[in-house]
Parts: sequence; structure tokens; C-alpha cells
Amino acid sequence: MFEAMLLLCVAMDSSDCKVIKDTRGPYETIGQCNDRAAEMTAKILSAPEFFSRYTVNGARCDKVEGVKTKTSILSDLEV
Repeated sequence: MFEAMLLLCVAMDSSDCKVIKDTRGPYETIGQCNDRAAEMTAKILSAPEFFSRYTVNGARCDKVEGVKTKTSILSDLEV
């Protein structure tokens, strides 16, 4: 299982960053996780309240053991 995360930084200060964790996963394959990370990036970059103030400085998928897959359509991101 894999869990998607993004590193979101203030555009004017790349030392001021937060990790954004996906709450929809984890995913069974690294490909599914990478697709979700790309989807999260696109969602953040298209949100007016984020794209002018923040940059996505990285994305990654970490392997997690012993976690069952969960689904959610109400909440995609956890800050």
C-alpha cells in the first residue's frame, strides 16, 4: 500500500512549507498513488486561494504496511 503526500510551500518563502496528506488512500500500487499525487497537485494549482500564494515543491508516495484501503468522496485532503 502507498500513501500520497505533497510539499506545499509559500511562493515567496520556500522555507515555509506544509506537508499535505491524501485522505482518500492508501493505494495498492505505486502507479495509483502517483496518479493521485498528480490529481492533488492539479487540484491545488487550480484553486484560486492556493495557486497565487503557494507552490507545490514536491510529491511522493510512501509505502505503508498493514493499512487497509479506505475510500472517501467527501474529504480529499488533510492539512
